[in-house]
Amino acid sequence: MRARKGEVQEHRESAEAVSILELARTKRRAADMGDVMSQVQGVSVARAGGLGTSARFSLNGFYSDQIRVFLDGAPIELAGFASGITGVPVNLVERIEIYRGVVPIRFGADTLGGAVDLVTPKSYYETGADLSYQVGSFATHRATLGARYRHEESGFFAAGNAFIDSARNDYPTDVEIPDAETGRPLRATVRRGHDAYGARGASIDVGLVDRAWVKRLTLRAFASQYDKELQHNVLMTTPYGAVTYGEGLYGATLRYAQPEALWHDLDLELLASGSRRVIDFQDTSSAVYDWDGRVVGERRRPGEIDGRARDQTIWQDSLLGRIHVTWHAGPQRAVRLNVSPTFVTSAGVERAKLAPDEADPLAARRDLVKLVGGLELDASFLEDRLQNVAFVKGYLLHAASDQVLAGNALVPVAVDALRAGAGDGVRFHLTDWLYAKVSYEAATRLPSADEIFGNGILIQPNPELRPETSHNGNLGLGLSRRKKGLGSFSGEVNAFARWAEDFVYLRGGNMYFQHRNVQSVRALGAEGQAAWMSPGSYLSVEVSATYQDLRNTSTEGEFAEMAGDRIPNLPWLFGSARARAQLSSVATPGDQLALGWTTRYTHEFFRFWESIARREDKPVIEAQFLHAADLTYVIHGATTVSSTLEVQNITDAKAHDFYGVQKPGRAVYFKGMIEL
Repeated sequence: MRARKGEVQEHRESAEAVSILELARTKRRAADMGDVMSQVQGVSVARAGGLGTSARFSLNGFYSDQIRVFLDGAPIELAGFASGITGVPVNLVERIEIYRGVVPIRFGADTLGGAVDLVTPKSYYETGADLSYQVGSFATHRATLGARYRHEESGFFAAGNAFIDSARNDYPTDVEIPDAETGRPLRATVRRGHDAYGARGASIDVGLVDRAWVKRLTLRAFASQYDKELQHNVLMTTPYGAVTYGEGLYGATLRYAQPEALWHDLDLELLASGSRRVIDFQDTSSAVYDWDGRVVGERRRPGEIDGRARDQTIWQDSLLGRIHVTWHAGPQRAVRLNVSPTFVTSAGVERAKLAPDEADPLAARRDLVKLVGGLELDASFLEDRLQNVAFVKGYLLHAASDQVLAGNALVPVAVDALRAGAGDGVRFHLTDWLYAKVSYEAATRLPSADEIFGNGILIQPNPELRPETSHNGNLGLGLSRRKKGLGSFSGEVNAFARWAEDFVYLRGGNMYFQHRNVQSVRALGAEGQAAWMSPGSYLSVEVSATYQDLRNTSTEGEFAEMAGDRIPNLPWLFGSARARAQLSSVATPGDQLALGWTTRYTHEFFRFWESIARREDKPVIEAQFLHAADLTYVIHGATTVSSTLEVQNITDAKAHDFYGVQKPGRAVYFKGMIEL
């Protein structure tokens, strides 16, 4: 019989295609969730600027909605974070679980390239409190507050969490400004003056935990909101001075979990959630602004983006259900069934119509229904050295909308799809500390509401978007070993392959984005991660590297002429390294002083299709070496107090990401945290 390990390590060594990043030390840093996840092999987080700007999460080359994000197994949008994964405070999360291409049925999700689950600590259901505050460059302020209470005798539990973020994002950026005499573009450095961000949110949980008749019964109510100024167009070539947008998210989630709920060896988990998403977008100014924020002219018609005024609000209502049943068929056998329906309806209003009798396209009906089901068999053999998890999935999609044509005519448009998929994951322990994994899934992802209907801001609708499918395969080795006198070692290497059809690609124009289908895409790659910690935990080193080759293999359609090209605007070679040195009992017994250094490298890549234009004329995102350092001091006790000073982009390197948009240069942050 194989020796039992901790719960997290057992999961890491399971047949699931999962990598796990623990955040016990990271939570005290000033880095946000995007920075933290960028340390994981295969993960890239592209940003369109500073705090609060749009971010694109990528895993093994698949990105955005192709990767589903969860908080404790529930979709992130049901946890009250309107600004997405990068807006989740790091100190609220204990670990990050990343599923590569093969996703367990318990998430009840249609996903093309994988999933991410942010797992909160078990102490969340114990009495306690915590407070954090961060201040730094570009007028950045971030604060979180959490309080929890549990009555042991009755099992009653109540908790509240709140956060608030703000930033001016007024960092220097390089732009082209017309020469006053010749009109020829000249390079200049200006401070961003219309890029401010503000967000706030709160959630309240009440329920019962660890009772004989219920393991967990909780109700969460949440509300969050953000507001953002828009500095420029997609390619950072035209400045704006009055365009703004924002989003609010409000709702509630009910969860129930109980082992042996129906009869012996039958576990039951239920989830039901409803939410309203409110998206606002305003572009009504007739002024022409320069990069310094000055008015330098007047437009014939209002609307900075494309000469058409917009004052929009979109309401998106969602209902989600999930039933998950587990039957323990034997000591090392389990059968699981999951059914997850989703209903989304959208409506909106455009207040800035050109004429009173003009049809409002936002008022047209937009409905989306999804149903995802799965059946899974989990079995172990050879005294648990061999584990196999096999599953089948089914997908149903119905999307309907009214499209406004010339002359205010309304034409109904519908998208219907029925798909099936299957997969298998195998893990074999070669030794107690070395294991091999192989996994495969025929995956399907149904288009999201934002992709089909647009997001009311910069993403335009495409009601003809088709579901994506992909054959995903992984082959890897993992090790975890502690050797006396040498410390502990861990590592993973993985080769992956993806063959996708109707791949959804975010196509960027000068002013807007739109999701389009690419007939076929092939992805091949390899990734690795290694970590070492010295005896006594005085020194630790972690490194990761990723190579991924995503190619357009279309033979027909609008992308056929770019066959053989890499998918543009996506890194294909990148890696990271982190070293940390720690001393204990420096000033008081049990205190800790730690110095950390993080480096990330991204190789250059093309912003657009590489076969278009000559190589010397093609816009590229240049190679980048970015470094950060952090100094943390912690005093442990009944009340744990920590403070961190962190410098990001120490060398003040020119950093670019999303379609060449420049990111902040050197920045200094201080973060204080109190845990009760």
